[in-house]
Amino acid sequence: EELPNGDSIKIVSHLVNDKKHYGFIRIPKGINIQTAPILLGLIGGGTGIDVLKIEDITGGKCSSIRNNYISIMPSFRGNLLRLENLCFRSEGYAGDVWLGAAEDAVAFLEVVKSLYNKTDTTKVLASGVSRGATVALIIGGLTDKVDYIIASSTHTKFLDYSVIQNEQVGRSYPAAFYTPEASPEEIRKRILASSPYYFADHLPPFELHQGTEDQKTTVWHARRLEERLKEIDSDENTYRIYIYENKGHGYDDDDIVCQSLSKFLSKTN
Repeated sequence: EELPNGDSIKIVSHLVNDKKHYGFIRIPKGINIQTAPILLGLIGGGTGIDVLKIEDITGGKCSSIRNNYISIMPSFRGNLLRLENLCFRSEGYAGDVWLGAAEDAVAFLEVVKSLYNKTDTTKVLASGVSRGATVALIIGGLTDKVDYIIASSTHTKFLDYSVIQNEQVGRSYPAAFYTPEASPEEIRKRILASSPYYFADHLPPFELHQGTEDQKTTVWHARRLEERLKEIDSDENTYRIYIYENKGHGYDDDDIVCQSLSKFLSKTN
């Protein structure tokens, strides 16, 4: 589909573990597909069924800068991708909200690279809010698929009793981590693998934005990750953690985010 401004929007289907998935690709008018970096957008949501809309990939901040990226957004397992008159549902269990979503995003990224003959040296920036932020950090820490991350309102440490007891996400643990077949050891491994705190030493350069009044993803997570990075003596030039007083869920500074997108772009040229 071609938009009025000349941009091209594609819906691509692909398989993840033999299950059909969908995703959006936005190709800005006039962009050099061979040299353009990829902006991997990751939506928020929970263990229920979430909806990826065309406005998610065509709207948003920093539009003039994003016109220099190939923008892609996967529809995570069990979730919907919706146009005005069309709706597609990616197969799979929607409750597999972190590791499963990370697997889906990496699979879609590889499909896009193959579709446009992009090499493994193609630069990729992953950006997400809430669940999408956590998924971006999981991908960054457990794979070599992304070069920079912009994460807003992210969970970082699930293996903590206070999180289970006191945070909204605690109610999602049964759907996200527990299955009748899983042993306690397997459940523990899954929780650890979903917690960027435990693989902070493997994260690529990133920035984290967090409001102190966020009730969905509390500032506790940003504080714990910051402490962990200092404990392991991580290079302070490779990360930035921005804490915003009296701000809520999903807040970030538009100027900082746009500057980061522009800076990353300049390094790819």
